[in-house]
Amino acid sequence: MEFRLTYFGPLNSDAGARQKQSIRRQLHPQLSELWGTHPVLLHVKQLGLAVSDFESPPRLQNVTIDRFADNFKTCGFRFAPLVSEYLRLVCSLDILFLRREDAGSVIKQGGDIDNRLKTLFDALRMPKNCAEADNQTPTSGEDPFFCLLQDDSLITEFKVTTDRLLIPKVGDQSDNNVSLVIAVKIKPTRPSNERNLSFV
Repeated sequence: MEFRLTYFGPLNSDAGARQKQSIRRQLHPQLSELWGTHPVLLHVKQLGLAVSDFESPPRLQNVTIDRFADNFKTCGFRFAPLVSEYLRLVCSLDILFLRREDAGSVIKQGGDIDNRLKTLFDALRMPKNCAEADNQTPTSGEDPFFCLLQDDSLITEFKVTTDRLLIPKVGDQSDNNVSLVIAVKIKPTRPSNERNLSFV
């Protein structure tokens, strides 16, 4: 299963919880639309989500998206992470990273990866506590709150292509604004039934 997410806005190397939650809020309606329109997800929802309850050996059960989100409650939010241990899914990312800088420099001097990518990966996953959600609460249309990842450890590989962002600045727009196109490829870790195999 493959799809693309987009983001336009600030992306700082030292971003706090507020910026990460803002990124999540920009991605939420895109993921909500994905769940409502993608043939694979429509098929999966029709059959019922195959959710592992982490017993040993894992026992799969079929649940609705609402019951699925009940497993990921944090500070008033009920998250629905598409790539999760519950659904036995992992993903790879291919990111087009447009910024107001010359192309390149993803790898910094000393071999460190640009910390803005860490900010992005944090924002792609659900927050683990109230502080990571910036102590915010759901607004209209955010129950459940759709996000890409249960945890960023479920990213198996990523590729980044950088180039200059050519959109002129408007008003007091930040120099740190970026435009991202994130191509996501999802695959099951342990195909076990028709629902997991839908993601192949």
